[in-house]
Amino acid sequence: MKTLVSLLSIVCLFCCGNQLAIGQQAEFLYSFGTTGAGDGQFNQPTFVIGDGNGNIFVTDATNDRVSIFDTSGSFQSSFGSSGTGSGQFNFPGGMAIDSSGNIVVADRGNNNVQIFDSTGMFLSTVGLGPTTFNGSYAVALDSNDNFYVSDSFNDRVQVFDSDGFFQFTFGTTGTGNGELDYPVGIDVDSAGNIYVVDRLNDRIQIFDDAGNFQRTFGSSGIGNGEFSTPYDLVLDDFGNIYVSELAGNRVQVFNNAGDFSYTFGSSGTGNGEFMNALGLYVENNLIYVVDEGNDRVQVFAVVPEPSSFALMTIASFGLGMTRRRRRLQAS
Repeated sequence: MKTLVSLLSIVCLFCCGNQLAIGQQAEFLYSFGTTGAGDGQFNQPTFVIGDGNGNIFVTDATNDRVSIFDTSGSFQSSFGSSGTGSGQFNFPGGMAIDSSGNIVVADRGNNNVQIFDSTGMFLSTVGLGPTTFNGSYAVALDSNDNFYVSDSFNDRVQVFDSDGFFQFTFGTTGTGNGELDYPVGIDVDSAGNIYVVDRLNDRIQIFDDAGNFQRTFGSSGIGNGEFSTPYDLVLDDFGNIYVSELAGNRVQVFNNAGDFSYTFGSSGTGNGEFMNALGLYVENNLIYVVDEGNDRVQVFAVVPEPSSFALMTIASFGLGMTRRRRRLQAS
């Protein structure tokens, strides 16, 4: 009994609010996509998202479309074409899924954000009010379906209500706290805090729901916890932060305090290797990574490090990571 109590005490030290602090790593499972313009092929894929119902959406930027796959990577359908009209794209980027299951797509080249139903039928455009974009690169939604758009070349984030009406903006050009240089990936946590990839400043900045600066982590470099052109980020349901690096060709994982946990990936064309690691999506202990230069999406499983396996088993590994990407479930 004494031994059991001691072991349970150790487990408690590694768990905090159901967030496991046990050693983890990512293991390559499979990839999907090849180079081309046919069904299931890509020409510069950029972002990825899922709807939690078995559908995975990938923005295929140079082909100006969104391709839809099942969770095994089998092609299902696509929507969009090149152009400037409703439902057309010019280098589509980040996506979100709203509480009705509609697909929200940031269209960088057309400087707008478009909304489609779950079948890909155009519904409306976000951006009503006195505002313009210069590179609407990525988009996130909070639990009330408010829109947060990375306005990349204007070095700011623009915020819209659920009806698409402009509310406010935050961020200015610079290197100081709260200043941005080419913001890209963006996500919102359950408390309404906004996480922004500050790409050319090689850091992540966190703002409150009013756009006030809170904190930052990361710096330029190739070491653990350092960034070489970060691109996208996503949170899991425990606030763990996954950050892709375009130039670093890896994904780094941090806890909710911004402390480094582990990394995976390297430069190359083999399994688990990247040529420009871009968009990220997390669902049910799986990590989807857009491998732009190799025109594919790679899928990894989060597994315990071998030295942590026994402890992970006791602590019920697998309870924790669930879908978050770009949309929070309304309470």
